[in-house]
Amino acid sequence: DEVDDPDRLPIEKYRDDILGHLQWHGITFIQGDTGCGKSSMVPQYIVQNDPNARVIITQPRRLAAISLAKRVGEQLGNPDLVGWRLGGGDKQVSTENVITFTTAG
Repeated sequence: DEVDDPDRLPIEKYRDDILGHLQWHGITFIQGDTGCGKSSMVPQYIVQNDPNARVIITQPRRLAAISLAKRVGEQLGNPDLVGWRLGGGDKQVSTENVITFTTAG
């Protein structure tokens, strides 16, 4: 049973609700516990659902932004789809990016 699968992230059961909310509201804030999948899975849901979407995810720490960008790129099977931009000007971005992880400062 996939509901009892320990490898599934808690956010996965809300996929359809999240996409429905985005369809009606465009901008959506998601709050959840650390490790629930908000930063890694929700951007993937969005770009898989809408090929024209562009997603920006803020992270509090530089290391989190970079490591999430790498992981999500691997999960999507194309690292060029995901970039990162940090306060201070450090960045790894391209015109192919559909998801960008960034720090707020």
